[in-house]
Parts: sequence; C-alpha cells; structure tokens
Amino acid sequence: MRVVVVLALLCRVAYATPPGISEEEPPVASYRAQTLLADALAGAVMFAAYNSHDDARAQALAKLGISAYVLGGPIVHLSKNRGKRALASIAMRIGLPILGGILGDGMTADNCEYYSCGNDAPSDEQMFGVLVGAVAASTIDALYLAKGDPPAPAHAALAPTARLTQGGVALGVRGSF
Repeated sequence: MRVVVVLALLCRVAYATPPGISEEEPPVASYRAQTLLADALAGAVMFAAYNSHDDARAQALAKLGISAYVLGGPIVHLSKNRGKRALASIAMRIGLPILGGILGDGMTADNCEYYSCGNDAPSDEQMFGVLVGAVAASTIDALYLAKGDPPAPAHAALAPTARLTQGGVALGVRGSF
C-alpha cells in the first residue's frame, strides 16, 4: 500500500511546475471588435463636436474625442498585456494623421495673391489628410495589431500513471501526441 501512495505522489509531482518558472500565458484571442468599438465611440464624440452650436462645448467634445481616439486602442492593447502593440498603436494614431495633414497641405492651392492668407485655420485638404490618416491608423490597428495570437501547436507529452487493481498495482505511461 505504501508503494501505491508513493507512486501516486510521484505522478502528481511530475505535473508540478518547477520553482521559479511561471507557466506560459494562454494565447490571446482576437480583440478587433474592442478596438473598433473604442474608435467608433471616439468618432461619435467627434461628430457631436462637429455638430455642436456652442463653441465651448464643441471644443470640450473635440478634446475628448481626440483623446479617446489616441488612447482608446492602446488602452485595449494594454488590457490584453500587449505593451509593444500599444506603443505601435499610439505611434500610428499620432503619426499617420499628422502625415496625412502634411500631405494634404501639399495639395492646398496657394492663392495668396487673390485671397487673404492671414487665416491660420487648416484647409479642407489638410483636414481630409488628417481624416484619412486617422482611418488608416484605426484600420491597421484593428486588422494587424489586434488580431490576437495564433493557436499554440500541439506537442507530445508523456506522464506516468499508477492505479490500484484487484490483483495489485497497475503502472503505465499516458501520452498525448
């Protein structure tokens, strides 16, 4: 009987994780819908700012919408323990709209001799470039950064087994391939 107890304990020890070694984290499933939802909410706030007739309210909503757009996707990545993807997301969410605005500025016609150029407001082309950059960053984030991890490949494993039978003890090896 003592032999059976010792063998049963040895079988359990074979499954134990060695001290100082943590078990692998399970793969993260795709979370594209969460990043798209964060972007949709930011877009809704920006739309409300655009349609607001009160300047102070429009400015407050615009600041909230821009903050939600820039930080929404990275926060979702951080909630999934994906720090490098969060950094890539925030870099794209800031860089691509700026790049789009610069390219849009290059498309702006220079008509200073016919119109007053004292207005510092962005041109329609610049705003279109910013919008295209923001949509591109959101799309890249959802399609590539939030796609999750591929499933882990199956690997072979062997484990000793022991059980009591009517005639004594049965010893064996259990495996998965």
